[in-house]
Amino acid sequence: MIGGKYALIEMIGEGAFGAVLKGEHVHNREKVAIKIEKKDSPVNILKNESKIYLMLNKEDNACGFPNLKWYGGDEQFYYMVLELLGESLAAFKSDLSIPLSMVAKIGVQIIQRIKSLHQKGLIHRDIKPDNFLFGLGRKSQTVYLIDFGFCKNYVTPEGDHMLEGARVSGVIGTPNFASIRAHHLLQTSRRDDIESAIYVLIYLFLPLKKWRKIFESGMTNEQLKLAKIELRSMQPLGELLQQCDALQFEEEPNYARFTHALLSLNSP
Repeated sequence: MIGGKYALIEMIGEGAFGAVLKGEHVHNREKVAIKIEKKDSPVNILKNESKIYLMLNKEDNACGFPNLKWYGGDEQFYYMVLELLGESLAAFKSDLSIPLSMVAKIGVQIIQRIKSLHQKGLIHRDIKPDNFLFGLGRKSQTVYLIDFGFCKNYVTPEGDHMLEGARVSGVIGTPNFASIRAHHLLQTSRRDDIESAIYVLIYLFLPLKKWRKIFESGMTNEQLKLAKIELRSMQPLGELLQQCDALQFEEEPNYARFTHALLSLNSP
């Protein structure tokens, strides 16, 4: 029993520092997702992540971010209880190409979620198919953004944009979807979240066999970077990557321009 009202049902997924389980409210039988983190974990991120969910839930239009139900802990674990969602874009993706018109509609929602996060002074830094989930029931057409473990403020307490140029020790995020600047081990900003989002759309659009041919297992950081440079010439989504390249470190992306470009795409 968690928080005196949630019972665990089954495992959904497990990572290096925690797990996500399906749970149920013992009184109203509402199904929920429960994220668990060991208190002695070398990286404690759940408390900060719960604060981000709470911040996003306070929006008048919080569509696209799961509701935070409860956060707490016991002697061994921290727990975060969230609205239960459906399958991820990674699970939704089949071996075949998804029609461009559908990719564009999903892309518009992805850009909207990233914009909402950026307006809170935050960058996600791990945009990938696994972190976008469809809702359930009446919300099955809504794409949700989750997992804010790598999330970071790009605005200082004084209200200034963080400085460019600071190098990091390794690639932040998931290599196949990280920005080129992340492969250069440079500090990332809003433009990099958008770049990663375009890679997600390319992943959805391409047949899985072709995607895996581009991003083979065991590729070096330099090979990944070169593969992404080549994607700039791929039609019809490569041009959006070029638009990302033109953005300055502190520049706010023109989200409307990206969504308009997606909506204007026609299926071949």
